[in-house]
Amino acid sequence: MVPLMEKLTCDLLDPLKKLKKKNVSFSLPADVGAATVLAQSVTLGMIAGWPTVSVPLLLAGHGPVSTTPDQVSWLTTLHFLGNLLSPVPAGYLMDHWGRRTTLTVASILPVVAWPVVALCDTTTQLVVAWFVVGMWSGVVYTVVPVYLGEIAKPQQRGLLGTLFSAARRLGAATEFVLGQVLTYRQLALISALPAILSALLLLRAPESPYYLLRRRRDRQAAGEALKQLRPMHESHDLERELDDIERFVNERTKGGYRSLIATGTGRRALFVMEALAILQRLSDTGAVMGYIAASLPPRPLPFLEKQHAVMGLEAAKLFTGLISTLVIDLFTRKSLMLTASLACTAAMFWSGTWYLLVPTGTYNLHSTNYDLRTGTAWMPYGCLALHQAGYSLGLSPVFWSLRSELFPMAVKAQSSAITTTTLALVACVVNRMFFIIAQEFGIYLNYYIFCISCLLNALVTVFFVVETGGKTLSQIQDDLDEAPSKDNDASADTRTQIPAV
Repeated sequence: MVPLMEKLTCDLLDPLKKLKKKNVSFSLPADVGAATVLAQSVTLGMIAGWPTVSVPLLLAGHGPVSTTPDQVSWLTTLHFLGNLLSPVPAGYLMDHWGRRTTLTVASILPVVAWPVVALCDTTTQLVVAWFVVGMWSGVVYTVVPVYLGEIAKPQQRGLLGTLFSAARRLGAATEFVLGQVLTYRQLALISALPAILSALLLLRAPESPYYLLRRRRDRQAAGEALKQLRPMHESHDLERELDDIERFVNERTKGGYRSLIATGTGRRALFVMEALAILQRLSDTGAVMGYIAASLPPRPLPFLEKQHAVMGLEAAKLFTGLISTLVIDLFTRKSLMLTASLACTAAMFWSGTWYLLVPTGTYNLHSTNYDLRTGTAWMPYGCLALHQAGYSLGLSPVFWSLRSELFPMAVKAQSSAITTTTLALVACVVNRMFFIIAQEFGIYLNYYIFCISCLLNALVTVFFVVETGGKTLSQIQDDLDEAPSKDNDASADTRTQIPAV
């Protein structure tokens, strides 16, 4: 027992020693590209948080239009439809227009849609505007992971990807807080500000040097873009990095959707990415938070109201998202994903067991008959907090990093479009089926499904995911080529494996 504790202590303290020795800085590159991505991420978060605050106002007749539950259902459905329709065109455009140009043109959509959401006269206008917002979200989820992976240094891809996730949580938390003090129209107009900011920043953002070398064969333009993306004291390394980028973009892989499955490397990367995409959505608690008014006990503790507990959960989610920016590049991607998956598995198992064993028997969404005298009403909240911590620290940031790292240059656009479509489709199914399963079988079954998904995510991580942290995109492709013949556990990586206990 003592040697085990000593090993765990050394493993946990080792990253801090390395950080001190290497004098690692967590500051972002001084480029407008990262700021643009973060502004768009905040906008995505505000979009995700808007229904939670505004839909109750619309149903109560406190918005510009009065809506029925059926109309709200259409509002949500068409938003997801926009998410499903835009990724494939976005993938095509980002390969032909460029990453930055595609994002710039698409930025018009939320800038126009948010005022319509605020000032609409009919429900049809509101639904159409929210559909347009959904289309923009699909474009961003498709293009940004690729753009982010191509403008960041290998040592900072994880950090930027994690900040992308943290900024989304910041946007959602901001929407929730502002919704408590602003009117419907004020909230919608304020929500347009990050979209406007990101549109302005895109005008100054550099194009991806990978795209410039791949499509335009313009080494000089790629060099100029790289200078904008790297601090001046690293200028002597630009030529070497350009050579590495040129080798990566001139690889043997052809473009197009067929090329994704034409080679064993492509099939492996596609399987890993789509499996993680499906399991990530099935492991998420977005549906729980969406049905939070009916899916959680009235009070976790006799002195704590549900509303305050939910605010605490949102704050904890944001805090752990910020903490993830510090650990994403200290530990290996695989160990972070594995540890987070196991933590989420435990959280969902105990939460499902609580709902199965509550005194009222099979939980009904409309039931509020909780026996708080048992002193266990805090368990669903505590399990949800543990799940969100694991999700924010490992599942979400590692997934978003892998999206920008696993695929060759020629098929990045196609792979990103497929992954975004998969995410939107599974999210739509989960949100729809959560209510049906809870009504027909009991809410506990939802949590057991989440539990199994988290466990499967751990197994996929162990047996199929390759380590990508701190490596160039060319090195990652080499590892994928070699993965079937050797166990790629990143043993040469200088960072620490988190013990899965």
